Amino acid sequence: MRPVIPTKPKLAHVNELNGSVRFTSRIPYMPVTAPRSSRNQHPSDPPHAPSREATQDSATLTDNDRRLDRLVRDVQRFTGAQSPRVLASDSPALDARSPIVAKQDTPYLVAIVGGKDVGKTSLANAIAGAELAQPTNTGEGTRIAHCYVHEASTAWLDQQLKTLLPGRFQIRSHAIHPLRRQVLVDLPDVDSIYDDHIELTRQFLRHTLYPIFVQSIEKYADHRPQKLLARLAEGNDPDNFVFCLNKIDQLVAREGPAAAKVLAADYAQRLQRLLNLPTLPTIHLISAQQPDRFDLPAVRDMLSRDRSERDVRHAIDRAGERRSQSIADWLDEQKLDDRARASSERLKLARRISDELLAEPILARVNPLLRDDASIRFSTADNAARARIARWPLVRAIDLFALPIFSLIRHNRGSGNDRAAVAEAIAQLDADPSALAARADARLQSLMPTPPDSAHPPTTNLSRTHSPDEGMVPEPLDRLLARALDRRRERVVARLGRGHGAWLMPIRWILTIGAAIWFAIVQPLMSALLTTLNPALDLATLREVVGLLSGEHLLQGLIFAMLWLVLIWVMLRYSSHRWAMALLDRIDQNLDDADQLDRVVQQWCDLRLEPLTIHADHAQRLADEARLITQRSPADRSPKPAV
Repeated sequence: MRPVIPTKPKLAHVNELNGSVRFTSRIPYMPVTAPRSSRNQHPSDPPHAPSREATQDSATLTDNDRRLDRLVRDVQRFTGAQSPRVLASDSPALDARSPIVAKQDTPYLVAIVGGKDVGKTSLANAIAGAELAQPTNTGEGTRIAHCYVHEASTAWLDQQLKTLLPGRFQIRSHAIHPLRRQVLVDLPDVDSIYDDHIELTRQFLRHTLYPIFVQSIEKYADHRPQKLLARLAEGNDPDNFVFCLNKIDQLVAREGPAAAKVLAADYAQRLQRLLNLPTLPTIHLISAQQPDRFDLPAVRDMLSRDRSERDVRHAIDRAGERRSQSIADWLDEQKLDDRARASSERLKLARRISDELLAEPILARVNPLLRDDASIRFSTADNAARARIARWPLVRAIDLFALPIFSLIRHNRGSGNDRAAVAEAIAQLDADPSALAARADARLQSLMPTPPDSAHPPTTNLSRTHSPDEGMVPEPLDRLLARALDRRRERVVARLGRGHGAWLMPIRWILTIGAAIWFAIVQPLMSALLTTLNPALDLATLREVVGLLSGEHLLQGLIFAMLWLVLIWVMLRYSSHRWAMALLDRIDQNLDDADQLDRVVQQWCDLRLEPLTIHADHAQRLADEARLITQRSPADRSPKPAV
């Protein structure tokens, strides 16, 4: 993140009468919203303005918050980091999803926050024009929240607070119509020695849209109120804050108006540094004991009327943006892009080690033997030819008679058993695959992600892969290769054994059964009949026809028909073998083919890197999602509060 260079403080508007320090420019916060399509971008919207959906419909902001919260949980599980402070259980940051804040046309809270003896209760009474509570300078001080609310909203507020903060509040109603939506709250001391007082203040601030920070001239530099203010600014826009210095009458009486100006300037500079503001904030110099002097009349006038619905919604949107910015800053601190790059580099190194020690020896020694194994190729081609010949009548009978011969040839070339062939090929390695795997695992173990840096810790035995249909039974490499060979054979057989449509069936019948009938019977009879020139058959011709139907002549025709069928069988087997070999070569050359032997080996090796692969993919996904949600570069990030 680019460092924030604080600007030189400028006391541009110092009221000569009361010494208040004011500024006119607001903080250039940038919205953190989900990406929107061009159809939702209004032409009048500035480049970094909140979307109209975010300003008009609270559901959009809630959806973005939900995405951010889910991303934060994923990042926490991945990195083991602590939750962002704005989401911590002790955070006082505004919760835009609070039922008191998120709904339209409901009251909003204006809470007076400060330390003990700074005049909070006196200020609340002065603003309300009524005694909300009795000021106390001794004892535990304010112990519950005193709420000053319009009578029309009393029942609603009572119901909400009974759910959120049961037994820790007191409500006093009024009938001032201009304050129908505003709820003025006097909170316990932020520097109290009682933990439950501080916790009540934190819980109330989660529902407070407009906090008023009150400090006295003696305690304005105290650390604890400043720490609370910094935490609060993580989830609310400082433009929604009001800063007051009380008891200014005592300082003016002792040292004069000039001292009040110096003190106001010093307090403004402290707040500017604390919240990393680009300009000095407004400091209202007040005296609760003299409500008609200094800035208290202006503060009272500012709070004497309700803010418009548009202003309230805009304030809620700015607070939501501030909360999103705080989460985005936390995401930056997790260095997700660096983690993703480091995970990717570890995965690349692991793959090089795996290739060197495991994949390359197998690919160089085992797979070439399996691809060129004569028994496997002949067995595949033979099965494909038999599947193709089975669709031809009579020809399949010839193939059945030739089966013993081809069985003998297959026996001489090898058994054709895939597992036996794989075992024989693996035996050519210098070491068993399990030994090679153990050697690779020893090198890879140091690269494997370990909790809490990963939500997916490495497996206890990296040399094991598992088959889904066999539960936890180890899946050795020889079984994977044998299964791939079997799938290759099935593909070739299915490809060559399938028919080419019903229209080829009559042709096959004509070339087989039709040819046998033709050569044995039809052709001799037609030849005898065509040699007779007389239109009528005589006895000599009939005797010749009967002679042609004798066993001797029929045997000659059947022999010729048999030779024809054998010719068809030879052509089918020859073409089937050629096509089968071509299909096998095509599978071996296609690197994307799931049955390619090199791919099977590479996948078996990559399964051993699954923890690193999951870790790298998870890291990249989180980095991409964080970048997409925030939509900002580090140079565009608004300054975050300092502690």
